[in-house]
Amino acid sequence: MDDPLSHLFCLGVTHHDAPVEVREKLSLSQEATSRAISWLSGHGAVGGAVVVSTCNRTEFYCSLSGQEEPSRLMSDLYQEIGQPLDAGLLDYLALRRGMAVCDHLFRVVAGMDSMVLGETEIFGQVKQAYDLACRASAPCKYLHRLFQSAFRAGKQVRSQTAITRGSVSVGSVSVELAEQIFGELAPRRVVVIGAGDTGEKVARALVSRGVKTVIVANRTYEHANELATMLGGRAARYDSLPEEFLHADIVISSTAAPGFVIGAREFSPLLARRAGRPLLLVDLAVPRDIDPVLGEHDDVYLFNVDDLQSIAEEHMKEREQVLERAVAIISVHAGEYLRWQTAQQSRGSGEPSRPSS
Repeated sequence: MDDPLSHLFCLGVTHHDAPVEVREKLSLSQEATSRAISWLSGHGAVGGAVVVSTCNRTEFYCSLSGQEEPSRLMSDLYQEIGQPLDAGLLDYLALRRGMAVCDHLFRVVAGMDSMVLGETEIFGQVKQAYDLACRASAPCKYLHRLFQSAFRAGKQVRSQTAITRGSVSVGSVSVELAEQIFGELAPRRVVVIGAGDTGEKVARALVSRGVKTVIVANRTYEHANELATMLGGRAARYDSLPEEFLHADIVISSTAAPGFVIGAREFSPLLARRAGRPLLLVDLAVPRDIDPVLGEHDDVYLFNVDDLQSIAEEHMKEREQVLERAVAIISVHAGEYLRWQTAQQSRGSGEPSRPSS
């Protein structure tokens, strides 16, 4: 029996297949994506198309009528939109056909194919790609049904398994700990020591959860001021750290200092003046910025980068444990889609084509 999904193909690259220097050459801006969809829609052999392009993947989901070779199609497409491909880039393109397209898309939408297992951003990214294609009337009825089925499967995986639960990055773990300690984060005062990328990511994660007051201290005041401006906070000079420490709720430290920036001798006496207010210390530096002795005080919660990574790894293990259930959910939806398309073809629906609406 012929494969009823044989007209479907997915061709592209992901973080599994290619390094970033290859992915960036294949990546498409939204404008380029629109041009690609327009070109595919006008191609006689293409019955429908959806193009997904993110930082970790660029994939073309198409329905082909006739014997068109997908890799040749992609080469012509990139030439047409002004991004001609070097011959070697085509070797990175992974081709999936038939039922493998269905299984792959369902896994992508459910967050099972992401660099971080269970991440939720990809669902919205695929939905945006599908909506963009719909505005151009690009998907055929088979792709319409395929993507709608994938969205239903993805929602069920997220709602009925723990695949998205538990933070799996240093920044998100820090936010999770802060919420466990303080609950509502909006009224909390955050002090960021160091103006590097690591501290900035954690600070941004806290701001995204409602933190309003952010103070940035750095040995170079100008750098502190730049980061404070980006975070909507204010800069502080290094010699004011004891005063900022006294009033802080959360301290994030990530410098390149050779020794402790927050030492026990200078800062322990300040804890008595805090009247038992909880203090979360997040030490992201190697070597460490914060004297571990401070973590021995009541109402002080100190976590270094190894602690955070350990928590993230435990959460990742929890996510991995639910994969079997997630696969079972996807299999049900994939089976329903296969039966639907088989029924369509048995009723003599002919070659894949776009819906008239």
